[in-house]
Amino acid sequence: MAGRRPGAHPPVRPAPAPPVLTAYCQAYALHEDAIAAIRRDGPVRADGRASAWLTVLEKSQRAMVAMSMRLRLSPQARRERAVAPKRLDWMARRLLQQEAEHESE
Repeated sequence: MAGRRPGAHPPVRPAPAPPVLTAYCQAYALHEDAIAAIRRDGPVRADGRASAWLTVLEKSQRAMVAMSMRLRLSPQARRERAVAPKRLDWMARRLLQQEAEHESE
């Protein structure tokens, strides 16, 4: 503990990232690798077939889109969900009916 000031607090370790955030970052890294490989080698191999990196690119994009919704990164994911009104039971309906009858009198 040499070099620490007396009374200094021990270093705080950051909390681990949620698994979905970790997966999003991994998908992003794969996406960047795929783009670099396609730029370097081209989208078509020498034998005329599509590069395998195109598949990696597509799958990583799909994964990022799916996880961005779960992480609420898009405007659609941040929109509040509409909640259906709770159905009234017979007693609540009866009380509302009685209140309406008393108000109309």
